[in-house]
Amino acid sequence: MLFDLDGTLVHTAPSIANAVNLMLSERGLPTWPRQTVEGWIGGGMERLVERVLAALEGRGGSVTPDDAIAGFRRHYGANLTWGSEVYPHMTALLDALRAEGHALGCVTNKPREFAAPLLAALGLDARFSALVCGDDLPTRKPDPAPVNAALQALGTTAAEGCLVGDSSADMAAARAAGCLAVLVSWGYGSNQADAVAHADARVSSVGQLQAVLLAR
Repeated sequence: MLFDLDGTLVHTAPSIANAVNLMLSERGLPTWPRQTVEGWIGGGMERLVERVLAALEGRGGSVTPDDAIAGFRRHYGANLTWGSEVYPHMTALLDALRAEGHALGCVTNKPREFAAPLLAALGLDARFSALVCGDDLPTRKPDPAPVNAALQALGTTAAEGCLVGDSSADMAAARAAGCLAVLVSWGYGSNQADAVAHADARVSSVGQLQAVLLAR
């Protein structure tokens, strides 16, 4: 059973918004409310920064995407767990799945330099037997390659696997890989039309998620 990270396992929007605003502030640029930045999360760090700069509508001065990415990376790495927390009951769910004999993997578009220490800091790393990050392979979700790599690492097949996520990229990757696509309602892209359309199941609580997964 595979899980996305941001918006699925962990509420990371506060730390991401904090890093975005620190990057903007040190360059004399306008900052944004957390809820606004949350709407830009998805597709990886580069896409996030691209959306941030686009929202400035010419007010970005001489700031280049590479400069903005470097600033965000520095601030995010220094404040990785700021305001971030595991969603309620998620740790108990992971433990219940492991107790039932299910192998767990995490498939994220977040770079490994951030994903691995974040999982460790929140006490989740030992619960996953596979971790595939956004910079491990040439392609990221929605490409199915990361999902396939995680399934291979767990020694299972797509027919036996599933991916739990909160975005259209997660659902498309799961479908393309041939495994069950489960959409959670509490994430950052859960209301995307493509996400809903590609989901095999949609859940609004961890209890519902547990029922769907244990029915596999």
